[in-house]
Amino acid sequence: MIRRGGDGDLLGSSGRCARFRTLASSLAPVAVNMGFKRSPPPFLAVANKTNKQVFRGLLGVNFASAGSGILDTTGSSIIPLSKQVEQFAAVQRNISSRVGNGAAADALLSRSLFLVSTGGNDLFAFFSRNSTPSDADKQQFVGNLVALYQNHVKALYVLGARKFAVIDVPPIRCCPYPRSLHPLGACIDVLNELARGFNKGVKAAMHGLSLSFQGFRYSVGSSHAVVQSIMKHPQRPGNGTRETKKFRRPYKLKGN
Repeated sequence: MIRRGGDGDLLGSSGRCARFRTLASSLAPVAVNMGFKRSPPPFLAVANKTNKQVFRGLLGVNFASAGSGILDTTGSSIIPLSKQVEQFAAVQRNISSRVGNGAAADALLSRSLFLVSTGGNDLFAFFSRNSTPSDADKQQFVGNLVALYQNHVKALYVLGARKFAVIDVPPIRCCPYPRSLHPLGACIDVLNELARGFNKGVKAAMHGLSLSFQGFRYSVGSSHAVVQSIMKHPQRPGNGTRETKKFRRPYKLKGN
């Protein structure tokens, strides 16, 4: 089972879906390297169908919703992360009922990989409400966002998830949407500051969960570091392929 939290456009063009698709936002490279011919089908495509491949663990499900975030208030006409977790709960119940054995369902889910990439849109939304936040405002917002993120991951664990692949928030200071808010079209440094704080918090949260929950394993892939390297050394031989190959190598999952 591959799952992914959505991250995409917000209030116009963030540039998120197109700019970072080949780096981290696309499920296709991950799916192909796991032996699938294509990325998993969206939840709504399999919600009311009996898909034997899903129930047998031969096919994942994609719960992503472009424009969504960790907060229910982020974006509009989207499926927030909380709802995505509820949709996974529905799939988990269907798997349990189909295999007719709770232990078998738990074993299947424990072997599945849960890919989560979200948070950037929440940072955009925060900045759109407060373009000059104080240090206290930034710390409080990021702290609350990380805590909610952690709660959603806990919910997935309770539902049977054990292996998590997390993609952090890339540099977002020069995305089209925030630049459109600046009178001179300049990049917004505070957005990268927020992204770094969020990424640090998520990494610490995942480590804490691995210490608290039996069988919890995870790996954090830094799209932030990859994009920064490409932007800093755009002419470096092999750049654009060498760096993105970091996502293709098998990650060693941390945890107990």
